Amino acid sequence: MLLVMIMVYRKIRLNEYILVIFALFTFLKPAGFDFLGFDAINLFLNIARIITAVVTIFVYFKYFSGISKFIKYEIGFFVVLGLSTLFNDSDVNRFFIFSISVISLSMLLEILIKRNVILLVKSLFFCYFVIISINLLYMLSTFGFVINIEGKIPELFKMGIPVSLLSSVNGTASFLFPALVSSVLLFSVSDVKNKWGWLLILNIFVTVLILWSATSLTGVFLIICYILFVYRKKNEKKINTFILAITTIVVSLGITFFNIQYLFSYIIVNILQKDLTMTGRTNVWKIGQKGFESSPLIGCGFDSQTIDNGYIQLLFNSGCIGLIFFSVLMIWILIKCKRYNNISLTKFMTLCLSIVFLMFTSESWPFFSGIYILFLLAYYSVEISKKISTIKYYFNHINNETN
Repeated sequence: MLLVMIMVYRKIRLNEYILVIFALFTFLKPAGFDFLGFDAINLFLNIARIITAVVTIFVYFKYFSGISKFIKYEIGFFVVLGLSTLFNDSDVNRFFIFSISVISLSMLLEILIKRNVILLVKSLFFCYFVIISINLLYMLSTFGFVINIEGKIPELFKMGIPVSLLSSVNGTASFLFPALVSSVLLFSVSDVKNKWGWLLILNIFVTVLILWSATSLTGVFLIICYILFVYRKKNEKKINTFILAITTIVVSLGITFFNIQYLFSYIIVNILQKDLTMTGRTNVWKIGQKGFESSPLIGCGFDSQTIDNGYIQLLFNSGCIGLIFFSVLMIWILIKCKRYNNISLTKFMTLCLSIVFLMFTSESWPFFSGIYILFLLAYYSVEISKKISTIKYYFNHINNETN
């Protein structure tokens, strides 16, 4: 049975790659098609996403006896958010597009993890490589290599010219961090010297240098340092990424509710060249807090306003009940990662989550689709790692016997 499974992985046909890449791309579609006025392409991809979602849900229930715990928690959170959206007469259409896209994408990733993890890794990497690389080429060809483009050419933002084709400057992080993970997944399938994986990492780093979003730049820099100096190295065992995750949650909560960012003033002001109000974000947080006070149980609904803080955004949009569902999902994933913190991929995914939790202080990550990709890959990192290791072991064994 195992040999049959391995042979299936080995003989992945080109049409399977094309099908999976296209399916993933419909969910990962950048905002650039809207920005640049490619209405026909945008409409085609939106229709393709609907068809892909329907097919994915059908296939999911065909192969699996029920819904996984991960998706149940996701659905629980979105049910609360949906009720709040209906109750507050918010943008119901955008809510349904976002929530159904996230749930069906999670189902697609689960199917691929269970049935062909190699196909998932290579297809996901290909999608992110193309998306990030084309966006970088657009930025370089249009604006040149300008570090901190918002500070150097502020008129671009006043004129409404898109600097990144992926999303807003801050929203681009939703692509960059899963893309970093896709590189490490590729390293797991091949090795850490894979040149394509490092080329994508380089493209990501150059992208954040140009955009100079302080939180994204810091996060990307820390992850790259971990890959360079810790991932699969001897000192990896000394790093407890679970403790790091708990620490970043405490720090981000402290910044959000107790203004402890003053303890990190040197980093924020001198290195990242930002002010202690997080570029005026703390004033926006007050708006979110007032909105939460007006509807503390279920919040103000989806897309009511961007608050630029993950925790306050959850309270603002989905209230205490939504925050509980989201927190349970988050904690549940961390507990599983703690249980298998000796596995390199799981350690790395826990580190990525740690950085995202820290970024909650200045980004509305709960409404970036990228966080749900990170959550799912972190939760299944143990299974992904074991399957890849098993397949590589038997491939090497078969090759040695053949030779």
